[in-house]
Amino acid sequence: MKELAKQEIERQDFVDDQIFELLQKLLPSPDMIDWNIETIGEVREVIRE
Repeated sequence: MKELAKQEIERQDFVDDQIFELLQKLLPSPDMIDWNIETIGEVREVIRE
């Protein structure tokens, strides 16, 4: 597996944070969701495709 450059890691962190915020906004419950990188990663992969 290719090692990511610092800039690529920062960009991926930014994208993950934005996806997490979006999931929180779309959640029908007033409760906050927990950070789940598996769920975030699935959304990121769908967006990438």
